[in-house]
Amino acid sequence: MLNIIKYLSTRKVFLSNVLFLSIIQYSSYLLPLLVYPYLITTIGASNFGNILFSQSFVAIFGFIISYGFDLSGVKYVSINRNNKKLINNVFFTITFIRFYLFLFCFVLFLFLIYNFSIFSDDIALHVLTFMSLLELIVFPRWFFQGLEKMKYITITFASSKIISTILIFIFVNEPTDHLLVPLFYFISILLSIIVILYIVFYDIKIKLYIPTLKDYKDQLIDGYRLFLASLSVGIYLNANVFLVGLFCSKELVAFYGVAEKIIKVIQSILKPVADTLFPHISFINSRSSLKSSIMNIFKILKPYSLLLLLVSFLLYLFSEFIVIFLFGESNDEVILIINIMILATLLGPLNFLIGNVGLMNLNETKYYSKSVVFVSSLSIILNLILIYNFLAIGAAIAYTISELLLFILLYYKFHQIKMIATNQ
Repeated sequence: MLNIIKYLSTRKVFLSNVLFLSIIQYSSYLLPLLVYPYLITTIGASNFGNILFSQSFVAIFGFIISYGFDLSGVKYVSINRNNKKLINNVFFTITFIRFYLFLFCFVLFLFLIYNFSIFSDDIALHVLTFMSLLELIVFPRWFFQGLEKMKYITITFASSKIISTILIFIFVNEPTDHLLVPLFYFISILLSIIVILYIVFYDIKIKLYIPTLKDYKDQLIDGYRLFLASLSVGIYLNANVFLVGLFCSKELVAFYGVAEKIIKVIQSILKPVADTLFPHISFINSRSSLKSSIMNIFKILKPYSLLLLLVSFLLYLFSEFIVIFLFGESNDEVILIINIMILATLLGPLNFLIGNVGLMNLNETKYYSKSVVFVSSLSIILNLILIYNFLAIGAAIAYTISELLLFILLYYKFHQIKMIATNQ
């Protein structure tokens, strides 16, 4: 009990981590969004659509490489943060697993881009985009998040995004410069990796450790269901741009991609709070009763929902203004796509809070994983049908239906657990 009181008393640590995660989250979404209008103008909507298509394709491999460790790794480090040896060993175990997965994905990736014509027209673009996934191996955000030490990694991450943005504005001036965009992203990632490795080895003093087969097995088993869940989430949240690219022109991919990015920016506004709550709640729940854990999460859910509702309403009011700001003129199709997906700005963050912060910390990872896999599978079917018939509008409808269905499944289980805990 004293440990919990001491932990809760460190509100400064919690708030600072919310701030640092906010900087990471917003630099991930806002800076690229600010670059989009410039890129559409300079390299053309078609080239820009190609870049978004490539990013959505590569993102699926990113979820395979991550293997759910962004959640299971955070939880493990958070619970064992006072055991230097355990967190040292898990750092290298997860890093090596991600490296092996990167090699496997790269071989599969090369096979696909060299054997399917839809990729073979721009192989250099796809390879440069794929290389940015090196960030997942040696940029251990999960590790720092579990330790709740986000300062250095935040500064490094934000700086890398700023550097790539500046390079794009300076050197990308015409359509033939489109390959410089993924190249500059890759260069900025390499620079950030060097800084982070220095921090890991000289500040946190992590020492080299060669994992055993048991280490690999334990982490792979621990992260398996989260891997299925995160991969499934990644598919239904990132595959839309890719599927639009299969059925539509690259120009339409650009318009849909920008609209979806706007939605994801809005969804990310409160995500740093949920990200910070995850290790926080993990630590508390490991020392509390089920009823107390449920009450802790429900206390967060109400104000969180009200804030999201307000943000969604503001997006509806200012959607046309945002589109004019980004494109320099109104675009009815982009505005319609945004309005269709507005409900997702409310449901997406709630799904993350209820699923990741709630059900996972209540040892309901199996149910969460099955729900996400089911919704992801249904989402692919919906996308194929609706995009074929309604193009980008169909993708927006499929995206929103998927978020709604997942919310119903997750909230039903969460409420069921609450009722059981209350009656105990």
